[in-house]
Amino acid sequence: MVSVRRLVGILLATLLAVFYMRHDRFDGCRPSKNWEHRHVFQASTVVEPSTLADIVSAVEYAREHSKRITVVGNGHSYADIAVPNDSTDEGTASGAAGTSRNGSVMICMQCYSGLVNIDHSSRILTVRGGMSIDQLIAILDEHELALDVIPTVTVQTIAGALATGTHGQGIKHGNLATLVREIEIVLASGEIMTASATENSELFYGGVISMGALGIITQVKIQAVPKYNLREHTVVMPYTEVLEQFSVLMNVQEYVKFLVEFHTGQTKVFVCSKTKDRPRNNPSTLKLDLWSHALESLQYVTSFYPATIPALMNFLVHYVGVLTSGERVDSWHKILKIPHYIPRHLEAEYAVPVENAPAAVREILSFVDRIQVGSSQFNEIRCVAGDQFWMSNSYNRTVCHLTLLLYGQDERKEDYFGKIGEVLLKYGARPHWAKFYTVSERQLKTLYPKWNDFVALKRRLDPTGMFCNAYLSRLFAESAICS
Repeated sequence: MVSVRRLVGILLATLLAVFYMRHDRFDGCRPSKNWEHRHVFQASTVVEPSTLADIVSAVEYAREHSKRITVVGNGHSYADIAVPNDSTDEGTASGAAGTSRNGSVMICMQCYSGLVNIDHSSRILTVRGGMSIDQLIAILDEHELALDVIPTVTVQTIAGALATGTHGQGIKHGNLATLVREIEIVLASGEIMTASATENSELFYGGVISMGALGIITQVKIQAVPKYNLREHTVVMPYTEVLEQFSVLMNVQEYVKFLVEFHTGQTKVFVCSKTKDRPRNNPSTLKLDLWSHALESLQYVTSFYPATIPALMNFLVHYVGVLTSGERVDSWHKILKIPHYIPRHLEAEYAVPVENAPAAVREILSFVDRIQVGSSQFNEIRCVAGDQFWMSNSYNRTVCHLTLLLYGQDERKEDYFGKIGEVLLKYGARPHWAKFYTVSERQLKTLYPKWNDFVALKRRLDPTGMFCNAYLSRLFAESAICS
């Protein structure tokens, strides 16, 4: 039983954590750190392009001076996927596995943003790669348009979200890349190419989700739909019942996701359908944002006292109403997004074939229940339709993404997430490229049928490994395409 004194101390620490959380990660268009402040972005040469010519010039400069290039967007990724080799993390050279001979060029895409064109007849928008999803949503709203797919977090740049295989929710829709009709990309040679399903299709299917390894995505044509509202119905169920009815529940409406709370065994099921009803029953944005900040901080603080977590979560679920049933109607993006917050956790995510999802979730829940670690009390399950992008974790199969979090115990991240990875690999899981994982290239080759094709494309388009950093050096350690 948690004493009142201990509980008050935890709550006070939570309020202090919220107070000291900082948003000022940017110097102009340049992020200094990733969004949960674990990775530092710095390079010997920093470019903040405002024109396509600026980007081409930066590539030519890097080629002439034998420098490597890393493209940085908003810095949303938990992994070091966009960290230049010149950067340091906690005093350790993050580029040790793939250090550039003459330093790195960091191209910051936040300033390379804007709407290029809207074709109202086809509802296709052409946007610059540095535009954030939030900026795109504002433009869509202005033109009475929407997207069928957005992630729950929308601070990312369009190009960055695509490059990492970012997805939304709902088994009737693919990930964000499935909305793309064409990309413009600057290659290591300085050449500007366009690619689509019918033109340069190999570059299209290999390059949209490519972790920044093939070039710089400077422009995207993306398919929109007429603006719509969503009715969100939520119900709280024991996770045992959810898993027993999983195949029915995930198909019940166009958008479905699950939020599992480990310690109470409860799951909040979100079911959303398109409607012409007007918005109703919506809490204020400020209230949602403050609540998200507080809950995130509370989980961070309690991670240092694992024994307190079960009692605290029971209190929050049963007496505070953290998990509640209800119904509301709002604009599409206000339902599909989650409130803004600054994360205080590390995150891993794996895409499991849909038919294996219930068994994988049962084993993960059993594993987390056996260990004393500051793991998240809430974990998402979102299912996504398959696609044809080579490095997509839903390539050629429908998947369910299992998201797991770790609070306040960075020293245990490799052990904790490594063991979770071992469990999920048995079920054919593929990792999310922008989150923490310990899977080797040898293991990944068996999971991605087009892995060798991607490696061959990388060698052809970037023979000197210009678009490489420590992350890509580790990922392709056996192929040695970044050596």
